[in-house]
Amino acid sequence: MGNKSRHTKDLLHIGVYDPDWTLASQVDSNPMAWLVSVNGFLLDARTLPRPIQEEAFRRGLIPYIPGVEDD
Repeated sequence: MGNKSRHTKDLLHIGVYDPDWTLASQVDSNPMAWLVSVNGFLLDARTLPRPIQEEAFRRGLIPYIPGVEDD
């Protein structure tokens, strides 16, 4: 069973905390969904200035812009 699980994860390129496989209700608590690289440093996008968050969202690096609600 463990070998089949490993084979499936390798085949689908799934890792721990993979944002692509996170439930929408859990994306806020997934640290990998918010990591961005700025000048070689990994940072939590939720702590960055708004213009950088907007650019990260435009590039598809973060799931949404924190503080902006859907209408």
